[in-house]
Amino acid sequence: MGNCSGKNNRAGKKYTRRKSKGASLNESRKHELNDFDQQLYSNNKYEIESGVIDADTLTSHLAYTPNTTDYMNYIAPFDDSSKFMLAVNKEVKILDSVEGNVLETLAHPKQVTQCFSFKDDEGIITTCRDGIVRMWRIDQDSQLHQDGDSLFELKGHKISCTTGCISLGETVLATGARDYETILWDLEDGKKTQSKRIDRNMITDMKWLPSDNNTFIQCSEDLRLRFFDIREGLDVAQETVVGTNFAGSCDIDESGKYIVTGHKGFNNSGCYVKLWDVRSFSDTTVEPVMEFEHSFSVVSVRFLYTPTRKKDTLSIISASADKTMRITDLEGNQKSITDSPESFTAMCPLRNAENCTRTSQQDTDCLVATGNTKPQLTLFSIDDDTFSIVPKLQTK
Repeated sequence: MGNCSGKNNRAGKKYTRRKSKGASLNESRKHELNDFDQQLYSNNKYEIESGVIDADTLTSHLAYTPNTTDYMNYIAPFDDSSKFMLAVNKEVKILDSVEGNVLETLAHPKQVTQCFSFKDDEGIITTCRDGIVRMWRIDQDSQLHQDGDSLFELKGHKISCTTGCISLGETVLATGARDYETILWDLEDGKKTQSKRIDRNMITDMKWLPSDNNTFIQCSEDLRLRFFDIREGLDVAQETVVGTNFAGSCDIDESGKYIVTGHKGFNNSGCYVKLWDVRSFSDTTVEPVMEFEHSFSVVSVRFLYTPTRKKDTLSIISASADKTMRITDLEGNQKSITDSPESFTAMCPLRNAENCTRTSQQDTDCLVATGNTKPQLTLFSIDDDTFSIVPKLQTK
């Protein structure tokens, strides 16, 4: 784990369509990374210009310590950036982002696939491999409603429910599963209102458009990126084929103009991050406006905003099974890269744009949480000016 700045010849490199591939973590690349003017992570040590320093001297330990069998599947923020959610196996853990203390644990019968908050952090929605969507209520003291029991269990999917998203007015929940079905739920009473089945549509991720209360997007293993309009019986308003490898992760920027997708692949083949212009979906043929490639599957991709330059600085942050996390601008220029000792399994910005809570005048950095296969949870600080990625807190 480390950072890179403009002094390195890889920083600022422009990635264009299918012209550059993510590099593997071999010895030659480690030598190249050593040219960075800041620290990097290598063989469980941080290497800086003055020598090799134990990781313990550069980062404090989180209070939460994962078990060796834990798999960190998903990370999600709250509006209150002092805490976040971590899906680990059959549980969702609510942790504080200051010391990593576990505030609450939500138990599930099978692996949790996604989780997200709603109603100003008063509630949590979780999706699970048992096909059930659960809604949880949390009071002002971070205590779970009904002693940890879920408030509603939404039953409608036949097999693993993989993802969900909430409308702008937080009245409608859309969920997707591996049963090819998309379902709409009324958040007031938890009842199913609409559903649509599309053959081979094994849904991987969904996001609601921030500028449209009636439209959400959906990625699928059938290689499609779809726009759904809830006004006309869950019609597919627009769709496009995203390439030869499906997208497992997606995000929409706050303006609603851009979509970014992260793709599954293997060994320098198909492991793309692709940027799409929403306005181009009215055309017959839709092509990404920019793309670059990791060397193994992209596990998470998000738009990244810096707190003091939110209006004029929009970047993409991606984490991959190739053990790298990268920050890239919308033109494809790489701003920063960091290495992990193990493959990333989850990543999400916690203090990002609107949910940025500053504890001091100098506290203007973004905070990003990652999980890897070690398993290890790390909180990174991203400098607002240089985009350098610095580990802040880490599990033992």
